[in-house]
Amino acid sequence: MSKRITSRVHRIIALFIMIIVCMTYSQIAGATPPKSKMSKAKYRASWQSNSNKACYLLHKKRTSQQSLSASVKRTKPKPMAETDSPSDN
Repeated sequence: MSKRITSRVHRIIALFIMIIVCMTYSQIAGATPPKSKMSKAKYRASWQSNSNKACYLLHKKRTSQQSLSASVKRTKPKPMAETDSPSDN
């Protein structure tokens, strides 16, 4: 049991070391963080209008007074295969 715990602790320590090394390397290389598109006004406006449309559609579906039978798809009866009548020989 203790062997499992120590191996898990070693893995976590190795993970933290790798994260610190990568962060240091990216700072040395002068990498810029990714820019969010939501910070621009035109993207923010389209995102807001799309979310408002989705909310309106959900509200409309929730509050509509349709009966449940109208939403059920009615199936057409399938034609039966023709059968020969039994002969009296």
